Amino acid sequence: MWVDWTIKQSKPKTVILDPIPFEEEPEYEQGLQRGQRTDWWPKMVMLKILQQYYNATDDQRVIETLTKYFKYQLKELPTTPLDKLTLWANRRGGDNLQVVYWLYNITGDEFLLDLGDIIQEQHSMDDYFFLMKKTIMTRPRYGIMIN
Repeated sequence: MWVDWTIKQSKPKTVILDPIPFEEEPEYEQGLQRGQRTDWWPKMVMLKILQQYYNATDDQRVIETLTKYFKYQLKELPTTPLDKLTLWANRRGGDNLQVVYWLYNITGDEFLLDLGDIIQEQHSMDDYFFLMKKTIMTRPRYGIMIN
């Protein structure tokens, strides 16, 4: 149901999950996504859902939708990088990259390799944060804190 809705609601602007405007835009507050529904991260989650749906159904609309979306992303990432709104998309760029290369293996579309290069450049490598900084920030109830 949600996959079908996503494919049918795809818009020319963003293709996947085009934000529905607020009646009144919430005030910006750093670190919160109240009004920032153009963040890349929620779309990355949907990319993986679409990939899994395609693997289960072979629905060709997924390939068309992802191709359109990745063309949009290729156009937008140079001026709207992964970490423009939040750091989460930057940290999880590997999720985005995996679906880009998966689609390339199906379609052979060369622009996907260019997009992969951009995502890789903008993606923050986890080993830096976990090995070099040696800092893991979590809620105290999980009992994980390394400095």
